[in-house]
Amino acid sequence: MVTDIDAPVITTIPVDFSFSEGSTGNTVSWTATESYSSNYTIRFANGTLASSGFWSSGVAIEQVLDTWPMG
Repeated sequence: MVTDIDAPVITTIPVDFSFSEGSTGNTVSWTATESYSSNYTIRFANGTLASSGFWSSGVAIEQVLDTWPMG
């Protein structure tokens, strides 16, 4: 078993954005690199899990925002 002690390097970060309530097709994405990439989690500011999944180093993680609560 390999223990990963290195944090991923974020290579592409989202810019500030806004969109209108009820609009669709709203996404945000990040790209990161890491030797042992495997899974990710996205949490709301209050710590509640928003989504999670598997990712590969250098491949963007894209999150659809259309169903997220306002705020």
